[in-house]
Amino acid sequence: MADTEVAIVGAGVVGLAIAARLAPRHSVVVVERNARPGMETSSRNSEVIHAGMYYPTGSLKARLCVEGNGRLYDICGRHDILHARVTKIITARAEDELPQLEQIRARGEANGVELRMLTAAEARALEPNVPSVGALFSPNTGIVSAHGLMDHFAHAAREAGAVIQSRTEVVGLERNDGEWMLRLRSGNEEDAVSAERVVNAAGLDADTVAALGGIDVEKAGYRQHYCKGSYFAVSSARSRLVSRLVYPV
Repeated sequence: MADTEVAIVGAGVVGLAIAARLAPRHSVVVVERNARPGMETSSRNSEVIHAGMYYPTGSLKARLCVEGNGRLYDICGRHDILHARVTKIITARAEDELPQLEQIRARGEANGVELRMLTAAEARALEPNVPSVGALFSPNTGIVSAHGLMDHFAHAAREAGAVIQSRTEVVGLERNDGEWMLRLRSGNEEDAVSAERVVNAAGLDADTVAALGGIDVEKAGYRQHYCKGSYFAVSSARSRLVSRLVYPV
């Protein structure tokens, strides 16, 4: 018999959400290599609740984003997680960008996203400091406290009996007699745990974990290609120049 029904690799927001959902019905162990959950990608992002207008129509990402948008607001409202439906405008700064704006609108509406085209005057009325010849308004885009959300999922998972094992890295993963055997390293010590199922929620190292499990990540199309993003902080004196999220086309 396996040590646990489900082993989840990674305690970011995805791994924690899965643990919170499964723990009431299954034994769950979450393995996290850092000192605490959510120390990587889940705490290094814009904390935006996206509406889903950018993703290819019919794709899994489009469907899950649109459905997840409503679910996330519901979870935050029911559990007092800090969030705000601040809305968003996507702006065209020149006439030749308007066709691109229309393409985003058409794709978004095909995905089931509520959107509204704005004239230049309407856009200026919302954001007078943003140059624009037209814009697209998204009423369901918002922001959320990533740490508040993760704290909620971690607490819910633990309350339901899940074990979150920190400072522990998966260094081996193989299938044996119908079970998965995870080889774990914590400091200079190694251990192992067996599981009926493994959930790979390892974020930027998900392809590495998949390869440990015997998947040809190149053939499967799972190889990740990293891009660097840069963030700029706005001084408090200028923080009121805009009142919502503003994206370029």
